[in-house]
Amino acid sequence: NTPTPAPTSYYSTCENNRCVVRTGTPPANRRRCSVDADCVNNPTSTPTRQPTSTPTRQPTSTPTRQPTSTPTRQPTSTPSRQPTSTPSRQPTSTPSRQPTSTPSRQPTSTPTRQPTSTPTRQPTSTPSRQPTSTPSRQPTSTPTRPIANNTPTNTPSSQPRNIVLTFKVKFQGINNPVVTTLPVNVTVRRAFETGVSKTVTFNYNQQQRVWIGQSSFNLSPSDGYFIYIKGPKHLRKKICDEMPIESAGAEGTYICSGSGLTITNDKVYDFSKITLLAGDLDPQNGVINSYDWALVRNSIGTTDESAIRLADINYDGRVNVQDYTLIMYSLSIKLDEF
Repeated sequence: NTPTPAPTSYYSTCENNRCVVRTGTPPANRRRCSVDADCVNNPTSTPTRQPTSTPTRQPTSTPTRQPTSTPTRQPTSTPSRQPTSTPSRQPTSTPSRQPTSTPSRQPTSTPTRQPTSTPTRQPTSTPSRQPTSTPSRQPTSTPTRPIANNTPTNTPSSQPRNIVLTFKVKFQGINNPVVTTLPVNVTVRRAFETGVSKTVTFNYNQQQRVWIGQSSFNLSPSDGYFIYIKGPKHLRKKICDEMPIESAGAEGTYICSGSGLTITNDKVYDFSKITLLAGDLDPQNGVINSYDWALVRNSIGTTDESAIRLADINYDGRVNVQDYTLIMYSLSIKLDEF
């Protein structure tokens, strides 16, 4: 019989500003609490909770539960299971298998096969094939086909020779020059050929107001030629039309668009309907640039003969606004033609 323990009494009290749970009877001078906030020592905001007289809960008399008398369960007498008598299995008497008497197989007498007499095959006499006499084929006489000569023979007219050519040209701004002869570079060539290039002296024709030059060139009279003309202070112009022409007020705008000129002896080429622009000053480099422009501008009004010789574009014997206006116009073209 185990006595029933008395129920334990619990209470909560404040210790070190915390609400803790203790066992036993609560002291009368201890603050009762429910949470930690009840234990904060702040008399102004938290009034001291006087312990109320809580009647001590007397433990009720719980009748001790007497253990019921549980009869001890006697083990039932389980008869021990006697092993049944299993008769040992006696090995059955297996009669040993006596080997049967197998009669040895006597080799049968195989008669030796006698080779049959095979008659030797006598080679038949094959008559050798005598080569027949093939008459040799005599080459027939094939007439030779004459090869056509497609290379054109050079006729006397296609051979290069001295051809006299005459040119008429017009240089920009020249109306009353004090110089009447100019050295002009003339090149006559076909596409992808070097051609002939030489300096030709041009003379000013006051009546026609054009410059005329004449010279001989070692060329083959033919078509497809291009003529390039470049004055001593001018851009080079490429010409491929028999009678090139420009609109009024559009000086220097002609552009070669034909397939070329026909070169013949003593032919006159009149290019005076187009204008050869000035501005590529000595030393010439094929372009009108700041050097040429500054040379003209800085020489305006000068009396220095060397400056006048370089910058006098219209050949009137002085450098003035007219020369400056001419080079400013030519800047729109600016480059030699090839």
